[in-house]
Amino acid sequence: ITNSASPYELFGLEQSDYYYGVLIKLKPLKIQRIALTFRPKFIIAQTWGYGLADEQGNFCLLNRDGQCIGQFELSLTITAMTSFGEFGLLIASYSHGEGKLSTLDLSSIISKSPLDTSP
Repeated sequence: ITNSASPYELFGLEQSDYYYGVLIKLKPLKIQRIALTFRPKFIIAQTWGYGLADEQGNFCLLNRDGQCIGQFELSLTITAMTSFGEFGLLIASYSHGEGKLSTLDLSSIISKSPLDTSP
């Protein structure tokens, strides 16, 4: 996934038996492998970094240096996720035959953590 905040920055997932993300900065070239506690199915890119989630409701927020700035679990079966605004997430979930659309405001988590420290 590309990050619109930096056209020279990419984030992807390593295809292996372990859970790793790969943060690639093209200018200057830097490749960073990031250990994750779950295998994300959903990834969003924002100016502050990346939001990762799986279907079971596990979330991890990474800043643009690849550092975990927040990790939490929601009691939702996530079917889709997208960002809105600078700190908002829109989450679609499905449970007991019923779909639900939820919003999540990440501003309090993001504002308490260090953001991108690269030049």
